[in-house]
Amino acid sequence: MRFESSCRLTGISSPQFLIASHIKPWRSCVNGNERLDGNNGLLLSPNVDLLFDRGLIGFMEDGSVIVSSHVDSS
Repeated sequence: MRFESSCRLTGISSPQFLIASHIKPWRSCVNGNERLDGNNGLLLSPNVDLLFDRGLIGFMEDGSVIVSSHVDSS
């Protein structure tokens, strides 16, 4: 929460409705420092976290959303 204060897609800012999601999965990190690095995290609402974890959305460095081609555009 020191790096972000809300879900970057929905704008939700209530901590009880946010999940700390990891950009690089814990299992792929080489050590504890990498796992706990705030730059490796995103605050997301649960529905957005699910889409992110399943690879259906992603984020560019500027924060814009990338939508997988597997998602129906409608």
